[in-house]
Formats: sequence, C-alpha cells, structure tokens
Amino acid sequence: LAWFARLRNENGLVADMPYWHFMDWSGVGRAGEACTLNAQLAGCLDAAAALADQLQMPRKADTYRADANAIRHALDRRHWDEARGVYVDMVDPESGEQNPRVSQHANAAMILWGDAPADRWPRMIDYISDPERITFTPAPPIANDGEALDEATGVVMANTFYSHFVYEALAKAGRADRAFAMIRRRYGDMLAAGATTLWESFGPTASLCHGFSASPTWQMSSKILGVMRDPSGPDDLDLAPDLLDLDHASGTVPLREGDVDVDLKRTDAGFTARYRLPEGVKAAISIPDGHDLAGPLEAGGTDIIANFVRAG
Repeated sequence: LAWFARLRNENGLVADMPYWHFMDWSGVGRAGEACTLNAQLAGCLDAAAALADQLQMPRKADTYRADANAIRHALDRRHWDEARGVYVDMVDPESGEQNPRVSQHANAAMILWGDAPADRWPRMIDYISDPERITFTPAPPIANDGEALDEATGVVMANTFYSHFVYEALAKAGRADRAFAMIRRRYGDMLAAGATTLWESFGPTASLCHGFSASPTWQMSSKILGVMRDPSGPDDLDLAPDLLDLDHASGTVPLREGDVDVDLKRTDAGFTARYRLPEGVKAAISIPDGHDLAGPLEAGGTDIIANFVRAG
C-alpha cells in the first residue's frame, strides 16, 4: 500500500502506473488515471482499515479510510460521464480529459469499491449489460482475436477473470438476473463447443481448464442455491434461495463442517426450498425479493423445508 501511495498524484489517484499490471485478458483501459485500478485500490484500503481496527490501530485505520475516500471522491469527480451514464476507463492526468473508452470492469469496480451513488446504478448497468454494446476485445497473448471497439458506443467485455466482479456488482445492485443472462450466453458457447472443463478465456485460445472461469459455480451456489456464511449473526449460514427464472435447481455446497444439499423446485404459487445441513450447523432463512413465506418453516434434525409464494 505504501508503494501505491507514492504513485498517487495531486488528484489523489494512481496515474500511469509503471510495469505491466494484470487486470483481465481484455482491452480494459490501464493508462493515465485508470478507473478500475484506482477503485480496486480504494477497496484494498478499506480492507486494510478493517484489519487495522482488529489490531487496535485506530490512527492507521483512519489514514487508510481517508485515503480510500479521497480516491473515491476523485474518481467520481473525474471519471463520471453524465451524458452516457457510465464511468470511463481513463482520464489524462494533466489535462483532465476523459478518454471515451468504457468497460464492464470500471463500472463494476465503482459499484463494488468506488461508492458509486446507488441512483446511478440502473443507468450504469443498462449500459454495460447491453448486448449490442458489449465487445470482446483482443488481449494478447491469451485472447489474440477480438472485435474492434467503438469507443463512442461500445463496452469492453470482461473476460473470464473479471466477469466474477461484474456478476458480483450486478447482484449487489439487485440484478442477478442480468448476471445469469451473461453466464448463459458466455458459457453456453463453451458448452456448444463441447467443453467439459472451464476455459481460461471465453474462446479456446489458452488453458482449457482454468480457475479464472470458476465464478459461475460460486454464483449459482450463493445467488441461486443461496448458501452463504452469516458473518455477523448467531447462525452459521444465511440461506437465501432464489430460483430467478428457473424451474428447478439443485446442488451440493461443501463446507468445512460437511456438505449442504439443496433442492429448489418451482410450484404454481412460487417455489419450495429444501436444505439438508451437516450435523450441528445452524441456519437462518432469508425470504427472496417478491416472495412471502407460506406457513412456518419445516425443520427437523438436519432438514429445513421452506415454501415461498409470490407476493401480492
């Protein structure tokens, strides 16, 4: 963090970072004051502040938070393009001129770590998830082929690695449906090509079995099956199932205490969620948006059954 601090300019942002820095195998903007890089740095400073709190270092925590807030303020002031309703990737450090390039990366990073105002999220999401705008850009040596980006209207598509953060940002904004629409399109092409493993890139141009593409397993486990650790409450798990537009979903989520088996099925009135938990694991059920709980939870031993009906 101290190394990055030395690179921040009078605007409070890291500018023209030396050396090669990996963001994703895509044409995300890295030059000048790079939005994605700086938003990630703000998020890292927030994490450092939380660690400093736990270590009883309040002055250090305050310094980290002040630095993070200064970065966010500068990004909001310099990178927001009101006409298009998105954050641009790059700004010239000297002139303050915005480069027109827009990426899924920068706007996801601003939702996750850049404290973009929530009233801007719908415009940002509509722009960066528009299939007519999304452009798979080349990024040698892994993604050698791609499409030419129209910087006035196009959006740099996140490749497999950074797609994880795009999906997370969409879910944070209440648009997990958009995330799963992207997953269907992108991983559908892999399946259509006969893939039985997850590729490093959305095209078969590099490793054909790579962790970069594993995000959908996390998204389906946490956003559909709804199995998440409860970080603050008395329960071990927060179960937040959501079938979205599916008729059925099932799976097994491994925990250190054992496996959680899940089965979700659509009903005429809503859907039913069945969970089998490891012995000794406690869980709370969250009601999905647009639904009510129909009757009491059925819980016995390690089994939980919840019936949800559409609200209204």
